[in-house]
Amino acid sequence: MKKQMLAILDGEGSSDGNIASTPEDVSTSSPPAFTEIPYPGYHLTNTIHHDTYPTIDPTKADLTGKIVFISGASQGLGKAMAMSFARSGASGIIIAARSMNLLDEVAIAMTEAAALVNRSPKILKLMLDVTDIATVENVAAEIRRVFGKLDVVINNAGRADNPQAVPLSMSDPDDWWNVWTVNIRGVYLVTRALLPLLTNNDADNKLIVNIASYVAHFASPLSSAYCIGKFALLRLTETIHLECAPHNISVLSVHPGVVLTDMTKDIPALMRSTLIDSPQLSADTLVWLAKERRDWLSGRYISSTWDMTELESMKEDITTGDKLKMRMVI
Repeated sequence: MKKQMLAILDGEGSSDGNIASTPEDVSTSSPPAFTEIPYPGYHLTNTIHHDTYPTIDPTKADLTGKIVFISGASQGLGKAMAMSFARSGASGIIIAARSMNLLDEVAIAMTEAAALVNRSPKILKLMLDVTDIATVENVAAEIRRVFGKLDVVINNAGRADNPQAVPLSMSDPDDWWNVWTVNIRGVYLVTRALLPLLTNNDADNKLIVNIASYVAHFASPLSSAYCIGKFALLRLTETIHLECAPHNISVLSVHPGVVLTDMTKDIPALMRSTLIDSPQLSADTLVWLAKERRDWLSGRYISSTWDMTELESMKEDITTGDKLKMRMVI
């Protein structure tokens, strides 16, 4: 039952997810006992964060010249990511989602946030349904026309299981498969369409981020579509990494933490109270990951709650053991 609850509580961002109010900053404190359920890698670093911290402050980055794409950017985690990259100095930011009205609001907020730190990114708003080939291809064509290249692609759009957590025998087949359609096929379609904009870019530091989840690391009853879909995403990330390495493109699976968004707002109140990670934590972590090349992390799973300085100090151990990847242990 605890694993079931954890799966429902995951904070991965949907394409139209709201950021709701979150608890006060508890950036390096231990999470409540309810969330202290061991899963692989939770305590990889000694320090566990629940909110942003100075090391990953986006205003310390300088992404001048970089063009960034974010799917599912209309609300929730995607909006937080857009705001962080606006403050990072990125020259161009493409925000894409199904709701253009919400994207208008995000663009205004981005412009205001960037101006406060004397930055002014060019913002391109695009309607995107990640499950529809035609709209995905249209997005790629428009980015090519306006910017001609990409440096960072963030596959954030996602969908969760039914918040009522029904067993497989009672699940709706269309709903079950739609989770896969968004979380796997959507990532495939967007990455496939945008890869030429990365590979034709001569820069030596390019990045693809697939927003992942810790639920990929265990079997989760009552959350089968989401759980095994996120498991598949980790292997997809590793495969894309192998194909993209010759083009100086790093590919990462990043768990954003457990965050209160539109995708998790309908779960029971007791479980909602455990969603203690700030959307800003994962957003600022992505800027930190994008600001310099770390090809040794490519193909691997990363949690935004880990301390990034401590993670870097573990480079030799991680690469020597080829850790943070999926494998069968015998």
